[in-house]
Amino acid sequence: MAPAYMGMGPDFTAEEISLINKGWTFCKAAAIMPIGYGLLHGFFNFPDITRILSIVAAILLCIDKSYLSRVGIFMSAWYYLAIFACPPIYLYHREKLTGHGHALSLIYGALFAIGVLIIAVAIAKIS
Repeated sequence: MAPAYMGMGPDFTAEEISLINKGWTFCKAAAIMPIGYGLLHGFFNFPDITRILSIVAAILLCIDKSYLSRVGIFMSAWYYLAIFACPPIYLYHREKLTGHGHALSLIYGALFAIGVLIIAVAIAKIS
């Protein structure tokens, strides 16, 4: 049973498939880690490390992009900007290129949008 991306390009070696799957694991961690921390931070009074988690999540997505380029799956250099500005865009394009479903990017995108709206409301109240 071959993964969906197997039919989308050249024949991949076992090592290349391993890189693609490792990258996908990094993508999932990059999306789930900040959300999980946010939920735990809400219930327990953890120190605020959101900036560090954002950087770690971006690094994980950059590693994934590097893995994809190593196996010949092209993603524009503009997606480095998407990793930092709007990770759901990167995730959506990554899912599209490798044949994964879009559930992760859609859920993460909705949560990302809610977070942006909450920040916008907080800024509006301060002004």
